[in-house]
Amino acid sequence: MSGGGEHDERDEAVVLLTSLASAFEAEVVVALLRSNDITATTSGGKGYAYFHRADCPVFVLENDLDRAREILATRPEPFPES
Repeated sequence: MSGGGEHDERDEAVVLLTSLASAFEAEVVVALLRSNDITATTSGGKGYAYFHRADCPVFVLENDLDRAREILATRPEPFPES
């Protein structure tokens, strides 16, 4: 928090929301969260790993964690793998 009681995102802890199987999935979740005004990021790989199995975490601000979990809980299920 900055002085004067104003909220400053730079002072908030960044926490792990979830970890996904691919960087593509992580980027989709980040886009979904951002479209709901939640600051989110991923450190997922690019290139070959982008579409292949990897451990791709999604991070949010601690203050947004509960809301982000609610959004993920209500998202549609992905298509089954063929």
